[in-house]
Amino acid sequence: MNHRHKHGRWIGVFLFSAVFFLLYAQTSLETDFYQARRLLLSGRLDDALSAFKSLHKEFPDNDQVIRQIAEIEFQRQNLNNAIDWYEKLLKLAPKDLDAAYHLGILYRESGKFKSFILRNRYWKKAENYFTAVLDSVSSFKDLYYQYSLLEQYREQYDHAVDLARREVADNGASQTWVGLFRVTESFLYNKGPELFQQWIGDKQDPFFQFFMAESYRLQKRWSVADSIYHHLLMDSSAYLPKTPIYIAQAKSASEQNQEQRAQDFFIQGLACISNDVEAALMFDHSIYVFADDELDAYSKLQSVQSKQDFFYRFWASRNPMPAAEMNYRIVEHLRRYVIAERDYYFDGFRTQFSNPDRLNQLIFPRVFDLNVKFNDKGLVYIRHGEPDDRAFDIESGMPLNESWLYYPRGQMNRRLIFHFLHGETQAGNNWRLAPTIPYPLLESRISWDPMYSRILNGTAIEAISYERELIIDSRDNVSIGLNTDQHTWNKSIRTIIFPFYMATFRESDSTTRCDLYYALTKDDIMSSKSKFTLSDHIDVDYAVFDENLSQVFKSSKKVLASDIVEHSRKHGYWPDQFSYVGASGRYQFAIDVRTPGDESVGGYKFKFNMSDYSGLNTKMSGLVLAAAITSANGDANFNRGMLNIKPNPGKKYLRKQPVHVYFELYNLPISSEKASSFQVEYTVKQLEERQNNIVEIIGRIFRNPQPTTSNRIERASSEPQSAEFIALDLRKNIPGIYELQVSALVPGVQDSLIRKINFELK
Repeated sequence: MNHRHKHGRWIGVFLFSAVFFLLYAQTSLETDFYQARRLLLSGRLDDALSAFKSLHKEFPDNDQVIRQIAEIEFQRQNLNNAIDWYEKLLKLAPKDLDAAYHLGILYRESGKFKSFILRNRYWKKAENYFTAVLDSVSSFKDLYYQYSLLEQYREQYDHAVDLARREVADNGASQTWVGLFRVTESFLYNKGPELFQQWIGDKQDPFFQFFMAESYRLQKRWSVADSIYHHLLMDSSAYLPKTPIYIAQAKSASEQNQEQRAQDFFIQGLACISNDVEAALMFDHSIYVFADDELDAYSKLQSVQSKQDFFYRFWASRNPMPAAEMNYRIVEHLRRYVIAERDYYFDGFRTQFSNPDRLNQLIFPRVFDLNVKFNDKGLVYIRHGEPDDRAFDIESGMPLNESWLYYPRGQMNRRLIFHFLHGETQAGNNWRLAPTIPYPLLESRISWDPMYSRILNGTAIEAISYERELIIDSRDNVSIGLNTDQHTWNKSIRTIIFPFYMATFRESDSTTRCDLYYALTKDDIMSSKSKFTLSDHIDVDYAVFDENLSQVFKSSKKVLASDIVEHSRKHGYWPDQFSYVGASGRYQFAIDVRTPGDESVGGYKFKFNMSDYSGLNTKMSGLVLAAAITSANGDANFNRGMLNIKPNPGKKYLRKQPVHVYFELYNLPISSEKASSFQVEYTVKQLEERQNNIVEIIGRIFRNPQPTTSNRIERASSEPQSAEFIALDLRKNIPGIYELQVSALVPGVQDSLIRKINFELK
């Protein structure tokens, strides 16, 4: 028997089995690794983590599996777990730069939440990891910037700025520029202008000169700061981005109460967005009024042009008077921003240890996490301005506290209450939002919400139930309040509330005419405290925007105050109209009224659909309620065809006055033999009764309801277009709000043509 051959055969089988096992294991690893990666890339972090941990049990020394687990824990911000896994990876691969880089970040961030001694140990480890990578590859990722953040945390600001500048010099990416500005600003605000100026000394680099100007601005040495800003903008050799310089100029002008200059500088900052760095710096300034949906929209933008367009729309959409030359929302934003920089700056650590919301009962929008420089008071202030009421209590054993109340206003029309606490464990200016405040502090806020009185006066069990309701209300206020913003006017400014309405007509086969009718009175524009005279002018601006908020039409008028006053004395109001001709579709319209010096302002912005009158189908225009309809005359503003139609924008009539109605019909079916015959029905229905006389109020109890009245009129037209008008006699109707429905019944037209409009009889 050949034993040698037998042993060789068994050795061959063993080697074949070992190779087969290794190949199978490798194939299994690759397949399972690929499946786990797919889970990770699809955003299913928990499932991906489970899959990679299963692989780790089978292949404990595979560095790629460990790396994936570490990266997932890093993404989930599980700092301690991520540290453990990256350290395992570094033991397997001691020269792995990526693991050392991440460990530097992790020890830096973990150190924020440790006690003083442990914090320094963690930060020393972070430094060791960063310097180890620097010694090997100094240009690794954004290493200089990550290291600069560590130095910022340690308050080694000069070294932090130097490192951030090295990062910008190495790659110049948009976020590294943002980081450099943030780190340097932190130095300035935390150490103060005087020490900051000593550090800069005689450095003439444009970057240092910009922040020298910022330090002068904080000292209210505006003329010196403005001179440096201007020089930097004029210096074509300066490498600095222009956007932050224009924003700084805008803030300086705002602090000097130069509203027009403040807005103009800010708009120039928008106009100079020509690269990703400029866009990122404008984003970094604007994030404090972003909403979550706007953040989502912006994150999807790729081109610089689309980002610039976004910011134009972003600020235009917030302007309460978009037809005016001034963007009042930008002006108010800058005013709030510089106050927040002065009173609410805080870029320290927001740890759970110092969080008054220990149970995480508040729900914050995602944009809340973008904040890097303000305490919670500052965030609320920038979004909503000066609160309508403030309350705080100084009681022994109670934390520092303050609550802000905002009355319902604007489109949101919601009362907002925010509670802020500053406990002994909170350092510096770290005011944070709380879901509620200790019961004894509710006494000073008792008029704000009936719930406060119930908590104070109820039983202990009732108080617990009421407190739960209070927490839910606070949660809603925070989630809504920090995801919205509102414009507010200076309390010295009078608000003008004036009536208006709109009607559309066919202008041509492809265009529609939209008329906006409005009215002003003497009391609207003047008060006993008005400083202007009857010879001064009132500014009225009208603008039309497409659905992307791009302006497609603008018209402005300067109206003599005396004309409005005199016409109001004779007729009760001064009427006027604006017209826009364009394609049918949905637009945003705006009309604004301003008195000299902006003593009084008023305006509206709203979406409106311009009817489509193209085609051959019979159609009806909008309805015009008029004070009078006569033959066309010299008052061309109200002439339409052969008629002069003086509008009644308030849609209010005395019962003894006729209600004049005008509209047009298009594409009436006519033939060469005869005119088109049709019927027009006017139906008046009461919607609401309004009586001031007590006898009439009592009498209506015994009176039958006001009946609906209808008048049907036979009409004929030899032209395809017909102008229709009537004066309705409603003297027998009682005072109230009415609906007028006008119906045209045209032979051969299957459906009747209907328009409706409301009016008031007095």
